[in-house]
This record gives sequence, C-alpha cells and structure tokens, in this order.
Amino acid sequence: MISKNIQEVFIKSLLEAPNYRSFIAILIAERKKNKNYGYSDIARKGGFLSRSFPRDVVLGTKRLTLTSLPKFIKGLNLNFELSEYFKLLVEIEEPECRFKHNDINKLKYFQENLKKRIYRKNEVSIDEKNDLNFIYPSIPKIYAALGAPGVGATINEIISKTKLLDSEILICLQFMINKKLIQKLRGKYFPIENHLNFQNLSGDIFKKHFIKSAEDAILISKKSIKSSEKLFLSSSFSVAKKDLEKMKEELRSVLLKYIDCAENPNGDIVVNLIASLY
Repeated sequence: MISKNIQEVFIKSLLEAPNYRSFIAILIAERKKNKNYGYSDIARKGGFLSRSFPRDVVLGTKRLTLTSLPKFIKGLNLNFELSEYFKLLVEIEEPECRFKHNDINKLKYFQENLKKRIYRKNEVSIDEKNDLNFIYPSIPKIYAALGAPGVGATINEIISKTKLLDSEILICLQFMINKKLIQKLRGKYFPIENHLNFQNLSGDIFKKHFIKSAEDAILISKKSIKSSEKLFLSSSFSVAKKDLEKMKEELRSVLLKYIDCAENPNGDIVVNLIASLY
C-alpha cells in the first residue's frame, strides 16, 4: 500500500513531467518500487505485438499515432484523469495524434486546468475555514461573471451576465473583497485567479450550493422546458453495480473537461451545469 504522502509525491512527479516520454519513465520507475514492472507489461496490457514498442517510444525511436495511442493508454493502466493528462501531453507534442483541437495553446490551457484539478483531488485535506468563502449561494455564479483576471467586469456587466439583482451582487462582491478573493479597481471587479475551488467544498456548504442550483433549474423547467435555449436531459438505464463508482468518476471527468473546453472567461452570459447520477 502506498502512503498518502508518497502517492502525492508520485502524482506531482507525473504532472511535472516535461513530456509524455518522461511521464512513462517516471510511471515505470515508481511501479518498479512495489513490484516487478516494465515496458513489456505496458505492451501486454495494451495489446501490442512488439514488447519493445513502449521502450522504443520512451527512447524516441518510435512515435505514438492515433491508432497506437488508445492502446498505449490502456497499457498504462491509469485512472481516467491521469489518462486524459497523458493524452494531452501526447497531443501537444505529436500533431498527428490531435483528435479534436489543433491549437497547441488551447491544448496547453486544457493541460493546466486538468493539472490543477488533479492536484486539488489529491490534496491531503481541505481547509474547511475556506468553505466559508462560499457561504452565499450566488458567489460561484458571480465569480464566473468577473471575466479573466486581467479584464474584470463592471456591476452592469455582472448583472447582464447573471440576471441577478444588483443588491445581491453587491453583497457578494463586498464579501469576496473582504475575503481577498477579488479586488476592486477603477469601478471594475477583478478575480484573483481564473478558478476558485468550488468542487471540494465540505458537505454542508456544497449541499447548499447544489440544492440552490437544482431549485433554479426546477423553476426554469416549470416555466419553459421546451425552450430551444435550454438543455434538459433525464435518462434511466441499467448498469452493473460493481462499475458504478468508476462510471461516476469518468462522467465527472468528462463533464469537467467539457467545461474546460467550453469556458470563455470573458463571455457574455453565465450558465449552470448540474449533474446527478444516483
């Protein structure tokens, strides 16, 4: 069993790897500490006929392609988020492996967002005192309306994006200023960073935010569930109970990746995405 502290050092080493070849080498070196593990194991699990292929990839004599990449990811046997991170490293370096996005700056942006998310997920603990920063249910929505850190937004821009009352917005803005989450300069409000950690809030605080968002969705659906401007989806389907936890992890990662792709910090409207798998 790997201790939490050692696991965090290992994750940090993977995330700081300068390229996908170093990522593979670090992974193999760490796994060798606990069991006999090598390149042939990646080849076997990935279904490669040549057992030397993974080693050749690390040495740079062979390159990954759109065909070999999925098999290689399977051979690495990582969780969903680390698999996605490895895939991004490959896409950044190997243009022929880019499936959807060809803009290298966009790919690096996704990489940094995913890196931050994995770091947050692997933190030893969450400072519950910081949860009080999000005690007002409208704070995530207002924060999302502030634009990029160097751009900011005026009160009128925030009202336009969120459709909230100015009195509610002013209360939340002042609260965030006091908590040093944002700053005010020349009539505009600026976020300190692109994202605040709303995902890992403690139970009671997160529950308040989720229920408020769900209640808003219910009100909207009652008014106009047929509206072409909204997306409403509900589906019941059968699964194997043993696969449920893995499904939840994968779905969460897919949704967060979608948000990373779709987000425009300087957009002109704030939307809410709510998901529940039960």
